Amino acid sequence: MAIEKGVLEKLMTLREKRKFTSADWERRGLNPSDPEVIEEMTRLTNMCLDELLADAQSDASEKQMKRILIKGLKRFDTTCYDTEEKEFIGDEFYKIGQLIGINIGDNLNDWLYGKFLGTMIRLTKKKEVIIETRSSPCTACNTPLNLDITSKQDGVPNCWIICQCNLCEEYNLLSSGEDAVGLRFGNFKSVETLDGNEHSEEDAVTRLNQIKYFRGKK
Repeated sequence: MAIEKGVLEKLMTLREKRKFTSADWERRGLNPSDPEVIEEMTRLTNMCLDELLADAQSDASEKQMKRILIKGLKRFDTTCYDTEEKEFIGDEFYKIGQLIGINIGDNLNDWLYGKFLGTMIRLTKKKEVIIETRSSPCTACNTPLNLDITSKQDGVPNCWIICQCNLCEEYNLLSSGEDAVGLRFGNFKSVETLDGNEHSEEDAVTRLNQIKYFRGKK
């Protein structure tokens, strides 16, 4: 699996980035876990990243990269973490998978909820068809922020989406375009949305800058 130089650099940046910080917990509306727990969460995540980096540089196959990612996830003993901690770990591993183009969503469900419930989630999940993708690079790290549109309806106004890049946590502004109803986010999470009928692009940019200022991204 040939990893592009830019993706490899982002993987290295993620490896060096501090993880599970107090600010990260606060953004999730949670109090930080005990330092010993956070240290172990960080250690195991970085161990997996080290293995991925080593294999990426040796041009390992996609199957091998996915195997390493799942192996890294399974190093976490789910009985040692509470629900919020497991969800945080899962989000980090999902982020890593997105970065290298590997979907481990089903494996995450199995790890989070157990094999039986994970299978039930897969069986009951409605299959979505992507009919359009709107993509913009993150203004800070150039990671593609993909907005997948899965359904449309005439007359639905544009929606301004203030979002946060999963990799560098920079705030960005995206537009859904008109008629978009079903939306799926790739490489970012939504922070706030503004109705395009009530807010101009200038309004949306102003609100984006306010969020950057008050949340520490000046």
